[in-house]
Amino acid sequence: MEDKLYHSHDKLFRETWSNLSNAKSFLKNYLPEKILKIVQLDSLEICKDTFIEKDLKDYYSDMLYKVNLGEDPGYIYFVKRSV
Repeated sequence: MEDKLYHSHDKLFRETWSNLSNAKSFLKNYLPEKILKIVQLDSLEICKDTFIEKDLKDYYSDMLYKVNLGEDPGYIYFVKRSV
């Protein structure tokens, strides 16, 4: 994984969403109630993986979280398009 950030907004994006408290608060306030009933926000953890291809790093940033969905593991993925 390459950690180089190409745009100043990418750094803000990563710093904001690397704070678990920010991520939990956002998800709690914006996920539909039906989804929140199965997402165990206390289990939220940051994954160090990225799924953005090298040739798209100029255009996108991403953050991946692992979370328990009921009894099963799952993932939540934030993608930001650079402008």
